[in-house]
Amino acid sequence: AGEGRGMASYSAENSQVSVVVRARPPSDGSDPRECMSVFPEQQGLINIRATSENGEPIEREFLFDDVIPAGVSQKDVFERTCQGQVDRVLDGFNACIFAYGQTGSGKTYTVFGEDGEKRGIVPRALEYLFQQAAKRPQKKYAVFASYLEVYMDKLRDLGTPPALPADNVEYQGAPKTPGSGAPGSRPATAGSRKSLGGGGGGDGAPEDL
Repeated sequence: AGEGRGMASYSAENSQVSVVVRARPPSDGSDPRECMSVFPEQQGLINIRATSENGEPIEREFLFDDVIPAGVSQKDVFERTCQGQVDRVLDGFNACIFAYGQTGSGKTYTVFGEDGEKRGIVPRALEYLFQQAAKRPQKKYAVFASYLEVYMDKLRDLGTPPALPADNVEYQGAPKTPGSGAPGSRPATAGSRKSLGGGGGGDGAPEDL
């Protein structure tokens, strides 16, 4: 009976980990529906079609928490993948979102995007974070921001001012202070979305929201 209650209560909403697949348009400009299909009646199901080296058709189906087909707006991608995580952060829970895929698969476009309506999930998450915090005047929030890169097994602080070294940042486990995700990095304090538009670390107490 205990197992039955646990299975019945499971959903993507309360799951600790969700996997979402976003399809990018084919590089040759062909119709993406020729190689993949999604099914609105069954969220997360994707059908992939390809041709083997000897010309034989290959067809596979996979099931994820959600599948975002090509052509979906950046705004919808944020709402389907990230908005709920920001809400949880504001409620006091940890959240992590990362993009995984081969070179050219659209990770940078999804995460950072471009200007205007093509903004990615990072700028949209920051905008939403400050908007929602302002709607909760009964609470005070402290916002820290770090901008780190892992490349060739080295951790670099991309938010470092030009006059300071960005290399040789060592990660030594869980942070002891908010925002200090890597000892040696300089988490910037932020009082608004606009203040996070550029790089640069900061010291001292964060602004209260």
